[in-house]
Amino acid sequence: PGVHVYLIDEMYLAAAQQQDNPAEYQAQLDDLKRGIALVRQKLPSAKVGISFSPHATFGNPKIMPYIQQAIAQVDWVGTTSYWLGDKTTIAALHEWSRALPGIAKAAQPRIETWYIAQAFRDPAWDKQAFRDYMQTELQISDSYDAIIFFGWQETSELSRQTAGRYFEAETRAVYSRFLKK
Repeated sequence: PGVHVYLIDEMYLAAAQQQDNPAEYQAQLDDLKRGIALVRQKLPSAKVGISFSPHATFGNPKIMPYIQQAIAQVDWVGTTSYWLGDKTTIAALHEWSRALPGIAKAAQPRIETWYIAQAFRDPAWDKQAFRDYMQTELQISDSYDAIIFFGWQETSELSRQTAGRYFEAETRAVYSRFLKK
């Protein structure tokens, strides 16, 4: 209940893809603090949140302290553990999804954790690998306080054909417990 402000989507992702640079992480953390102050001034009862992509952590050992500091500032945190077709990343994505609730609670005990479920798939990706990946991820999502879906109806930055509403029956079945009957 109430207003939830999604302040930063996939915090640190762009910076981490360029280099593992603590100065850039600190700059983004400072920006987050300024954004939170503005939201608290204008909407004092709003819950402020951010999300992280596990892809930002891959090969970036200096990022975790900044992720923890960012989590300590907010009321809710989400993860966008999106599989992008590379089977070699599946284990690391699952590991991140399993770990984030504990990381979040350690950084901020009253935090809400949100699993932002992938509901899109590039038609060229291995369909069975995607189904298996999402089956496990949706089981992991039970350890979060809330779940929301990204891409079921449409994804503004991707082709319409990637949206979940176009999934074949076998893939839709993976999501069945969340779909209206």
